[in-house]
Amino acid sequence: MLNKKFKLLVPITLALATGSAEVNAALYTSGMSLENLTVFSNTYTTTGDAAQVYGNMLVGDVVTTGANADVFGDVESVNAANIGGGTSSVGPDVNKGLIGGDVTSGGVMTVGGATGGVSPGPIISGDLTSAGASTIGAYAKVFGNMLSGGIATTGANSEVVGDVKGTAVVKSASSTIGSSEVTTTAVSSTLTGDLDVKRQTARNDVAAIRATLDLLVAPAANVLEATMTVDTTLTADIYTAPSLSTTAFTTLTLDAEGNDNAEFIFNIGDILAIGAYHIIKVVNEGTLENTRVIWNVGGSATKDGGYASIGAQARFIGSVFAEDYVSVGAGAWATSAGHNTCSGIYSEKSYVSTGAKAVIDGNVCKTGLEVDIVAQVSEPFGLLLSGLAALGFVTRRKTRAARAS
Repeated sequence: MLNKKFKLLVPITLALATGSAEVNAALYTSGMSLENLTVFSNTYTTTGDAAQVYGNMLVGDVVTTGANADVFGDVESVNAANIGGGTSSVGPDVNKGLIGGDVTSGGVMTVGGATGGVSPGPIISGDLTSAGASTIGAYAKVFGNMLSGGIATTGANSEVVGDVKGTAVVKSASSTIGSSEVTTTAVSSTLTGDLDVKRQTARNDVAAIRATLDLLVAPAANVLEATMTVDTTLTADIYTAPSLSTTAFTTLTLDAEGNDNAEFIFNIGDILAIGAYHIIKVVNEGTLENTRVIWNVGGSATKDGGYASIGAQARFIGSVFAEDYVSVGAGAWATSAGHNTCSGIYSEKSYVSTGAKAVIDGNVCKTGLEVDIVAQVSEPFGLLLSGLAALGFVTRRKTRAARAS
């Protein structure tokens, strides 16, 4: 299958206070395990009815997409995968340049059927691969292969364009298999373990990214109040708050002041709660439209926990790196900041969920400019430079030409 790769490599320049002198050190770090992901959860992920995810998903437990929901990319889960019925789809978005469509599960696989048993049904543009049994429902269509480590079952009027392989093949009389039916052990015995290694690597990268962000110290004037009750405008900088909530129907304006590569970094110690119908918007971007917004949510060395909640119908901007769960309310949008930057939702230890008709849009990058983040950190952190150089920091992604893999 074709797959779009994104490169994540950005230098973080820290101004280190060492006695009376300052030493600038560039930390070139990369979160390589996250480079293709719009959504990562260490446990489960669920999306609501008619929800949309633009980009790939890696799920540490069970993934469930709602009826009529879409994923424009690939889906991988360490355990079961349940793709919703109706007109659900997993596949590319040509207009956005997203290429994908494979669903891979370390457990059982289920693809729902058409609503009321009437065409059309779900569409899987790539391969279905599962360590356990797999089933596709009525009128479901798989354009690739259906490869099962258990029994492979095709529902009424379903179609698999490629091969169907499993320990047994149970085919509805009205279903169609375009290539061959093969009774075999079709899936590697290491699939589940391999997926779990990917999960652990991604979790470690999210933790490392969050630890790196924690080193970025906000100026005293940038400590935010716990509740944002009125429309607020902020300029590019580092901000912090023990916790932060925004009142419904308010607006947070991020003013890039014409900067081509404006950076807004928010270190939230505990809970980020975005109110219903709250709007975050970026204004006065530079011509390159490379504005980046990052939300680091959760515990520290002395406190565990911390989650992000995005309210119903909110318009949220930026990448979220949360220690605990991330929930996106019904009808809410979580998107990237700049036209040429990408974003994602990442839970280090817990789940990601979205409500009905929610959208998570990782965007498609058209540029790969490197950007410095400049921050003051205290003297002891200078001792950590050698270790930090190996840590992951997801920032701006670079698109590469799609290639066959």
